Amino acid sequence: MKIKKTLVIPIISLIGGIIIATIALIVQTQVNEVISQNIPQKSLGDNVKCKATQAHLWLEEYLSGDSSINFEKEILPLIKETQTNVNAALDGDTCELGVFCKPNVTFEHNLEEVKKELIKFEELSIKRNDFYIKGKISGLQTANAGSQLDQEFDATYENLMEKLTNLIDDVNREIEEDNSKVMYWVISSVIFILGMSMMLSFWIYRKNENEEQHKKESDEKLSIELNRFSKLQDFVSHISTGQFDVNLDLDTEKDILAKTMINMRDALVQNKSEDQKRHWATEGMALFGEILRNDNDDLEKLSNKILSNLIKYLKANQGGLFIIEEFGNTQKLVLQAAYAYERKKYSEKIIELGEGLVGQAWQEQEMIYMTDIPDNYIAITSGLGGSNPNCLLIIPLKVNESIYGILEIASFKPFEDYEIDFIKRITESIASTLSSVKVNVRTAKLLNETRLMSEQLQAQEEELRQNAEEMLATQEEMSRRILELESIIQEAGK
Repeated sequence: MKIKKTLVIPIISLIGGIIIATIALIVQTQVNEVISQNIPQKSLGDNVKCKATQAHLWLEEYLSGDSSINFEKEILPLIKETQTNVNAALDGDTCELGVFCKPNVTFEHNLEEVKKELIKFEELSIKRNDFYIKGKISGLQTANAGSQLDQEFDATYENLMEKLTNLIDDVNREIEEDNSKVMYWVISSVIFILGMSMMLSFWIYRKNENEEQHKKESDEKLSIELNRFSKLQDFVSHISTGQFDVNLDLDTEKDILAKTMINMRDALVQNKSEDQKRHWATEGMALFGEILRNDNDDLEKLSNKILSNLIKYLKANQGGLFIIEEFGNTQKLVLQAAYAYERKKYSEKIIELGEGLVGQAWQEQEMIYMTDIPDNYIAITSGLGGSNPNCLLIIPLKVNESIYGILEIASFKPFEDYEIDFIKRITESIASTLSSVKVNVRTAKLLNETRLMSEQLQAQEEELRQNAEEMLATQEEMSRRILELESIIQEAGK
């Protein structure tokens, strides 16, 4: 059966289109497979690091006397969760982070190192808890006891953080290698598709039998295809070097290949943006984790350091950190730290429950985010003058449904969703640490008062001892004189 001559070109074009669509589908499947394989591994390090840091902070608060924290129900399960996730990654199993593939040699080695440190971290946590419970039962002070166990626990925690950092770095390197492979597939497929398009265009050009009119039309089509090929080649070249802001000047409604290239670029841009946001949040958690571990013996210094670093990290402009303090039978918010060019807003350093937006956030125990700021509520000034901020964020410092303070941040630029999520995550750690610091300060004050009372009692005991010795000496002298008088009287009687 002979095919009509007029149907040859449409049939060949249809076959070419099917081949191109198939290759594009295979490449898209490959990209999705690489992304799905890398997501759990990329999330594992950050997840374990975050939970281990949270367990460390809760344990310190618990050992400092925070009775709202339960070691068996809160701290230990958190450590167990990190071990479950690491075991799932080692076995290529499924967990809360997703489905893991069987790890390679390097990733498996790093996971084994992390697993060993987690087991040791758990054992030392249990030992510290047992030591703390024994101290409570015996009635002894445990604040300064077990220093060797504490040092071993801190060393294990630092080793765990180092192993997790190495794990995250290796995963990032593997992801970059996988992305390079995917990019190689994409570029190779695009070149192959472009080559087929050129061959098809050439074949159509050669097949055209109408010498004059058809030749002219073929020349125009070939010129269009060559121009299209040049634009696609230039677009792919920019994408391969990471220049994702390049535009493709083709009709994506009619050109399937151009539309696929645009979708590929948008997916790469989205992945890069998500990676940057995760990296930003991870660095921020590490930064404030370090801040919260240091300077935790001075509440004012720690509060100022937290607030100034948070304002700078968010690229905000002004803020205040309020701590809940006891005033007799009532509680009030006291301004502990302020960061601003002008502090007129914070002239009142004590706020009642429900007073203003800060007091309202305390009363409702909910975050307040405003982009329509009342006039004269707060002014941000620079050398050029003053103006109202564009957005205001007021968030309670809450942990275990208990509020320990309020954080207020003002900025000219609105906060992104991922920035607000980061602030929510970090405020819980800040609240835990501030609570622990307040307990430590009170404990130190009580210990100092106890020491002073002990010294006073020792001084009084010494004074009583000296008085007793003097009285004894006086008594002995009186006895001696009485004996002498009796002797004189007896001699006089003779």
